[in-house]
Amino acid sequence: MEVGDFLNVFLRDKDNGLATIRKKASQLAQIWTWARGRGYLDRKADNPWEEQAPSKKDVEADTSRNRRIYTPEEARKLLAEVPAGTALGDVIRVALLTGVRLEEVASLDAATVDPTMQAYTIPEGKTKNAVRFIPLVGMAWDVIKARLDTHKAG
Repeated sequence: MEVGDFLNVFLRDKDNGLATIRKKASQLAQIWTWARGRGYLDRKADNPWEEQAPSKKDVEADTSRNRRIYTPEEARKLLAEVPAGTALGDVIRVALLTGVRLEEVASLDAATVDPTMQAYTIPEGKTKNAVRFIPLVGMAWDVIKARLDTHKAG
């Protein structure tokens, strides 16, 4: 199997999106560079993982094609499977209502919540745009308030 087959055949056969393939190619290129730097590989050896990844433009086009808004019926089914009051149910509800990533809700710290403003702050992330103020409206605030009350009582 050629080196490129891992990305072009194996990963695509596993139904991975272009973003996943790009990420794996980047990681493999970094490992190759690390191995050359440590003397495990000839320093002059070409890195077979460079230029193997899909372009950023292709990844963005692929990602935007695969995203769509849930239909009301799909949203009802999702919420019925994960009841309010459960950890996953609460995370999904807050994520759906605020538009933040699931991991950003799951890692929410009580210290970042401002009850007077009914909002919380995401204090850090991979980029400067990741740091932001998130208003909590309607059910999103109800979920967070219930979690805060439980946290204070415990």
